[in-house]
Amino acid sequence: MVPAARSVLLHHESGPEGVERERRFFNGLRLSNGTYKETAPRRLAELDALILRHLPPALPVTVLDVGVSSGVTTADLIASLEQASHPCHATAVDLVLHGQLFRVMGALDVLTDREGYVLQVALGPLAKCRPHDPSGSALRRALEGGMNAVAGHLARRSRTGVPVRLVTSRLLTRPDVHLIEHDLNCERTEWRKRFDIVRAANVLNRDYFPEATLRTMVAHLLSYVKEGALFAACRTVPGRGNQATLFRTGTGGVTVVDRLGGGSEIESLVLNHDA
Repeated sequence: MVPAARSVLLHHESGPEGVERERRFFNGLRLSNGTYKETAPRRLAELDALILRHLPPALPVTVLDVGVSSGVTTADLIASLEQASHPCHATAVDLVLHGQLFRVMGALDVLTDREGYVLQVALGPLAKCRPHDPSGSALRRALEGGMNAVAGHLARRSRTGVPVRLVTSRLLTRPDVHLIEHDLNCERTEWRKRFDIVRAANVLNRDYFPEATLRTMVAHLLSYVKEGALFAACRTVPGRGNQATLFRTGTGGVTVVDRLGGGSEIESLVLNHDA
């Protein structure tokens, strides 16, 4: 059963039980663009270890992690860096990090994103998210329609909900982590040459974006990397694990310093981003 938003976002539970509740909650959220906040702790542990191997000892680092989903793998990366004596300040980026939780008719909880798109409805502990395949059965189509009707009701009533952040509680307690909603297709000039590590995991892949869009995103991300610093591109492929390439920027361009599996599917785009 998917946990209700109120029990996860407003009442944080520590320990293994809390981690599992968060995982089930976030994995159930279908966002307005059709993607999910589906990830798991330690999913990128191999990539974290690879990055650590190529950092100077005890170097304080600034990290930009993009497409963070629920943020659990960002928290893992920060923990790995700190355990290896790298003090860390991180910026975690995703399209949807902020939401609102409404109480309707005194009993029904409705979770939406910032734009009012309904993500979950719950009556006490009984919660329903949008169906993963809304074009499937009649029941799923009815649930999808019901979610849309709830969104319309909230819009007409101009209700104000309780602001919530759609990330793991492991990040919410850290003042050295900045949570920013951002579209990677748009440039942030204030981030130029600012970060020691830029990581793009399970976001820059050819199933999501056409090549022209990927080129734009890669160019923006590389511009945020300090001279001589690291850029990691990774995709977790079912049955094959993490397929990643670790790059280093320099005066002569971008070079490959290490790989996981067969390397990133966008490796050539990164190496030829000026072409």
